[in-house]
Amino acid sequence: STAEISTAINQLTTALENYRSERLEAMKPKQVEKRQLTEQERKAAIAYLKSPDLLARTKQAIAQSGLVGEETNSLIAYLTYTSRKRHTSLHLMCLGASGTGKTWLQERVSALMPEEDKIEITTLSMNAFYYFGKEELKHKLLLIEDMDGAEAVLYPLRELQSKRKISKTVTLKDSKGNLKTVTLNVEGPVCISGCTTREQLYEDNANRCILLYMDNSPKQDKKIMDYQRKLSAGLIDQYAERKVREQVKNVQRILKPISVRNPYATFLNLPEAVFKPRRTMLLLLMFTETITYYHQYQRE
Repeated sequence: STAEISTAINQLTTALENYRSERLEAMKPKQVEKRQLTEQERKAAIAYLKSPDLLARTKQAIAQSGLVGEETNSLIAYLTYTSRKRHTSLHLMCLGASGTGKTWLQERVSALMPEEDKIEITTLSMNAFYYFGKEELKHKLLLIEDMDGAEAVLYPLRELQSKRKISKTVTLKDSKGNLKTVTLNVEGPVCISGCTTREQLYEDNANRCILLYMDNSPKQDKKIMDYQRKLSAGLIDQYAERKVREQVKNVQRILKPISVRNPYATFLNLPEAVFKPRRTMLLLLMFTETITYYHQYQRE
């Protein structure tokens, strides 16, 4: 009878909805467990952060970890990625022609960040961000290999950058087949880093970021080719590079979520020629605070 068919279809629909929910849950990647440092590793990381000339030592460590050249860009990227642990994080966009090392820079600097703090993405569907857990992105480093793969999510990306949270209201069926309205909330802050050859296309996202232009000089070409030849010849100590990366990861793990106050902020002024001064001033203040944050074991 019609009633029996209706009941059967309702039961089937409920079963399919439940199956779909279970599959979606099963497909979610497992969160990387936060690594607990030994007492020896902890002391070594604190000693590193208390050492004089911390930025110079960090720049040297980045080079020793296997990144050739790009000394200034790599240090800026490192500090930007460090800001993920703060209440308001910075964002990065690597710009340059194809083959100039944008992705390589992002990969090598992000390799210095703990695995549990990173999410690497190649491409994203339109609503992908809204289906992360509420705090799944909180204080994470989100790495986008090519901004072309994130074209569908540029708007939620901007909202995450500016407001540090996104929300979306959707209609779902409950176990009885009744429609109900649910609001999906995803909270930041999250540090977003991406690479692109097309700065103009992503201008709205780019002006929320620190922009890095790759070194395209013949001198940099020579440095990279020399490294490639030595690597192929087995003349690069890759174990030493891995050891440096692990040491810097431990330094990152030991940083605490503290507030920074800059008593000199009221004295800062930008030249009139600066493009979009309001956003630029905010980036300058936040970057200055991030440098101070990184020196937290050397401040009151």
